[in-house]
Amino acid sequence: MAPYRTIDVVAMEALDKMIEENAHKAYEEMKKMYAEGGSKDAELLWRMGKACHSIANDYDRKNPKKKELILEGRGYAQSAATINDNKKFIILKWAAILTGSATDYVGTKEKIEQGNSYLDKALAMDAKEYSLLHMRGRYAFSVANLSWLERKVYRWKINGEQGSANDSLKETLNKDKTGVFL
Repeated sequence: MAPYRTIDVVAMEALDKMIEENAHKAYEEMKKMYAEGGSKDAELLWRMGKACHSIANDYDRKNPKKKELILEGRGYAQSAATINDNKKFIILKWAAILTGSATDYVGTKEKIEQGNSYLDKALAMDAKEYSLLHMRGRYAFSVANLSWLERKVYRWKINGEQGSANDSLKETLNKDKTGVFL
């Protein structure tokens, strides 16, 4: 087995295209790269997270394979963000996307602990990115729907964020101000 070399721009572009055309094949190729020593390459890791997300979308929400892929992808994307020291937007974006997606499969305590730090950091870099604004509104809505006790714990954990229906509405309206629609 040849030692792993950091992927160059051409290889990154080829991986990006492969993820779009055949995420399963891209995932298998990246798994080989990962096994050859790519576990410390942030560029490879966030793309592995993106591929996991893409493949997971092929499954029904209740399928355990979807949960497995989302949680695996979250691990890759969060590792990439840590390695990159949270400095590259695309890495933070995918860490936020996969962390948000994973909240469908974890308990309330873990949701609160995860918070939205990747989302905050990514939005600090691009405050008009539509998918991130959508996630912010979704996050605010989920907090607004917590039970009274869960909301008290959330406020304590997050240093006083209110987590009300008004916050959810404000975030949703903020997203709509961008004028970008899917």
